[in-house]
Amino acid sequence: MTTRAARFVRALVVGACATGSDLAMFALLHRLAHVSPEWARPPALATGALVQFVGNRVFTFRATAGDVKRHARLFLTYELGAYLANIVIFRYLVKWITIVPPEIVTFLGTFLVFAFYSYPVRRLVIFRLLKDEEARRREHRLSSRS
Repeated sequence: MTTRAARFVRALVVGACATGSDLAMFALLHRLAHVSPEWARPPALATGALVQFVGNRVFTFRATAGDVKRHARLFLTYELGAYLANIVIFRYLVKWITIVPPEIVTFLGTFLVFAFYSYPVRRLVIFRLLKDEEARRREHRLSSRS
């Protein structure tokens, strides 16, 4: 149970970094470059996705022994779904929630997609350790304890 909790906390840390980079890009495009929120959202999401991939592979799931091409291919495939969900959810939320700035509204949409789609897919599919990788890691942990 503590391994799962620690992994989830690491995912939250990576998510916070990705959200920060996403928000910075969104604010830069929307506030400084005067790009509409709907057009600023896609490149901001792409920036956050890059941080997510590297952070989740290296830090959250510690899956660096896995095939990076496989991880990247799966990540891109599934993140396309998350990307589209983020855009659709954001477009609805930004119309419904008008009393707060769009930079804040984006947090809600991103969290909903993370909690109900992205984290489960990353854990169960993308960065899932294959059986031989799990066995190798288990042996390494046991030998390092001796």
